[in-house]
Amino acid sequence: MSNYRPISLTSLFCKIMESIIKDVILAYLLSKGLISRHQHGFLSRRSTGTQLIDCLNDWTLNIENKKSLDVIYIDFAKAFDSVVHRKLIIKLMSYGITGCLLSWLEHFLTDRFQYVCIDGFYSSTVEVISGVPQGSVLGPILFIIFINDVCEIIVGNTTCKLYADDIKLYASVDFSGISQDLQASLDNLKLWSNTWQLRVNINKCNVLRIGKNCVFGDYTFSGDSFPRVDQAMDLGIVVSKNLRFSEYINECTSKAFSRSFLIFKGFSSRNPQLLVKAFTTYVRPLLEYNTYIWSPKDVGNINLIERVQRRFTKRIPCVSHLSYKERLEFLGLDSLEYRRLIYDLVIMYKIVHNLIDVDRDALLTINSSSVARNSFLKLYKPTSISSVRSHFLCVRCVNIWNFLSEETRASASISAFKNSLVSYNFSTFLTVF
Repeated sequence: MSNYRPISLTSLFCKIMESIIKDVILAYLLSKGLISRHQHGFLSRRSTGTQLIDCLNDWTLNIENKKSLDVIYIDFAKAFDSVVHRKLIIKLMSYGITGCLLSWLEHFLTDRFQYVCIDGFYSSTVEVISGVPQGSVLGPILFIIFINDVCEIIVGNTTCKLYADDIKLYASVDFSGISQDLQASLDNLKLWSNTWQLRVNINKCNVLRIGKNCVFGDYTFSGDSFPRVDQAMDLGIVVSKNLRFSEYINECTSKAFSRSFLIFKGFSSRNPQLLVKAFTTYVRPLLEYNTYIWSPKDVGNINLIERVQRRFTKRIPCVSHLSYKERLEFLGLDSLEYRRLIYDLVIMYKIVHNLIDVDRDALLTINSSSVARNSFLKLYKPTSISSVRSHFLCVRCVNIWNFLSEETRASASISAFKNSLVSYNFSTFLTVF
């Protein structure tokens, strides 16, 4: 039973009211700069991708400088269900939320009751004495407010990144094999979790060493040591100690092949439009989640990913006799490598034009010269020694970004930018034709 989350079914009219209040609260908090810039969950202009871009920029620079760092992944046990209402109200007041709005929120949280219905049979009614309602509109925002100040306890050169209740801390290690600042931050986190009654689940926490293998030390929390791992699941992507994503690519392609097989097994029809729709709905998203983070550079992995679509289209009877390129043209599909290239350019457009909340100046250097021809919004390509850094999004995409015309780079909107990309021949940047 502990594996199931209590997602509440709430009133539609209540959700409409919650949406209005959520917009007002978020507008206020963001306008005052009260939400931590390290929080990437449930906020517009932020996502799992923006957090991973920030992290990979730090991590690849660390490898470029021939240093090692430790990343500690922190997991809170039943975080959304453990929020103490009285303490949440105190935090809301500290952020300037008072009066009728605070009173409404207090009544929204307290005196709630829940029961479970299975096959028409109802459990007894139980009072909800803690937590924010999962399945509600306000629940995620209230939790973000509750956990918002955790970044203030971080000390030294330790960096804290948040996605809702997922926390990771990282810092460069010293000759002892650990980071003293990271251990001090963990000690502060212990005091913070005790104060606000969010219990850390030690069994789901671990440490990932990124960079060269030197001496390994132990990080302790409440007398327990965090286990060390060679790879970790980070917001849906498997991150390994060398920042190469071969394990993740193998996992994704394996799932994609299985789903492709199930489509042909589950559908008796061989109508190409139906099969392509099923493929783009159920299979392709597995291969395109945050591709700008893990997009492969080696031909082997590029072909491995492409093989999923290549084999799928080969099994469609009416096009099985055609070449792969001809099959894609007939079915109205693009190669997966080409789609990843487009995703790279779109995210670069968002970074250059400040459409997402990342530190643009830390990621890119924009050419400020207005004398040279076609120089507007061109980027300087930094030199990189390590292959990991050279393949980081904001390094590997500089050449292809500068390949675009000045008019395309300065497009007034994302849709206009995407439309302009159709006219380009990117064959020199692709290996799959």
